[in-house]
Amino acid sequence: MEGGAAPTHIRPRLIAVILLAATAAFAPLSASATANRAVPDRYRLRSLAPSRGLTTRPAQPRLRARANGPAPLPLGTGVSPNFPVSPPGQDAFETSAVTTDPTFHRTVYASAEDQSTGGIAGLTSRDAGGNWSSSWLPYPATGPREFLALPSAEFDSASNLYESYLGAAVNGASVATQLLVARSPDRGNTWASPVAVETSNIPDSAQLAVDTTGGAFKNRAYVAYDTNPVTSPGTYSQPLVLAYSDDGVAWTKTQVGDTGSAHEAHPAIGPNGEVYLVWTDYCGGYSSNPSGADCLSLSRTVMLDVARSDSGGDFFQLNVGMNTGRVADLGTTFPYAMPNYSNDCGGSGPTPIEPSPSVAVDRSGGPHQGTVYAAFAGRYRGSSHAYLVRSTDKGANWSPYVQLDSGNPNTDAWGPAVAVDQSNGAVTVAWYDRRDDSMNKLYRVYYTQSIDGGQTFLPNEIAVSDRKADPTVDCLATGAYMQMRAADGIAQPFWTDTDSGAIVSAFISERSNYLAPTQIF
Repeated sequence: MEGGAAPTHIRPRLIAVILLAATAAFAPLSASATANRAVPDRYRLRSLAPSRGLTTRPAQPRLRARANGPAPLPLGTGVSPNFPVSPPGQDAFETSAVTTDPTFHRTVYASAEDQSTGGIAGLTSRDAGGNWSSSWLPYPATGPREFLALPSAEFDSASNLYESYLGAAVNGASVATQLLVARSPDRGNTWASPVAVETSNIPDSAQLAVDTTGGAFKNRAYVAYDTNPVTSPGTYSQPLVLAYSDDGVAWTKTQVGDTGSAHEAHPAIGPNGEVYLVWTDYCGGYSSNPSGADCLSLSRTVMLDVARSDSGGDFFQLNVGMNTGRVADLGTTFPYAMPNYSNDCGGSGPTPIEPSPSVAVDRSGGPHQGTVYAAFAGRYRGSSHAYLVRSTDKGANWSPYVQLDSGNPNTDAWGPAVAVDQSNGAVTVAWYDRRDDSMNKLYRVYYTQSIDGGQTFLPNEIAVSDRKADPTVDCLATGAYMQMRAADGIAQPFWTDTDSGAIVSAFISERSNYLAPTQIF
């Protein structure tokens, strides 16, 4: 895949992390982390986990913010001035998550990885995303806990806040992870000790959702992730798992599938409590052979797959419509060693990008109630672009994919994040985009939206970030993903500004022929 030299299912980011950690000369693991496994040879070929699975401190010093940088660039209509969300004093934030309290929309919670400490910053706003205070997610009592990674958070309907993340440790060619979920009863002010949902089989790529509908599984929390068990020679396994809990303490696990290379699962809740899972599938199944398991077809393309549960996570069915469980063909070259992205990571880089799917469901009660939207990065030509597909029949059939960055024909775009404003059904999407740099290096954040259920989008995408940033100053560049929220006519993405190392945001007034711009700026 990368550079055309490796099979489509190779995902090298975790291996880069292992090498990066070794280069950084981490101390030996404590006794609590001695469960780490040496990395088998087959994992070095296919990677322990998605290439965007983990993070650690950068091996090279990053650049500081430009103290006297250029004047802010013009923004799109209805976009507020940009402002930092992450706390001052640190300069290495990436991989952001965000959620809105469904019962009190002025409470917004975001979180992000902090490479300078190895922790995860929790960021809380009580005024609908304008002003922010910070705290830190709790570490587990036992390892692996050298650093934390991959935050994902949501409120339940009683304003309890759940956050999933990984505890991880790397020592030479050994890696260990555990999947954690912490619960806050006071909207992120304080946290109970995290509960270990999965401590074996190297869990990775976890994302969380909470059912806030009035159905039978109200307030049930779900976390989806992949695992990487050690297997015997000639076989390979990477089960996709969904765990659920009604109290955040006791968790029940369901294996959704195992094609040997499923990851980046993203859950979302439908209007009747349906649980949707969308994930990337690099292999489609493995065959056994004396020299080791391999993809059924080394030339097959990376796919976006979907499954749905109507039973609160106890049972999942693949969609039986188009392509038998498949949403979209993502192209043949992922992970993508995108030019001018990341740096050499102390000899183990550069970090590639992946499809990083994002999913949202319309629960607004409007004309597009129940529509499922999935955004992802795809490569159907030389560059990566941001795409969206939708389903109006509970995931059974999917629309043709639509390129969201239509004003960007020749440069890369990646990391799209989708959110539905449940007050009006507007579909909002933001992504990283290089259209303003003919050299295909510096990026900004762009935005579009749809008010007709994803059938049409704004005629011109809107510039959201007020400057062009350089992703090569950081080994992990813009991180594994960004997220955004949308509520009460306002969309708000949270992105990584690599030049300052901050998580940055802006308010976007949703504009349409029936949603008049909200004059708040």
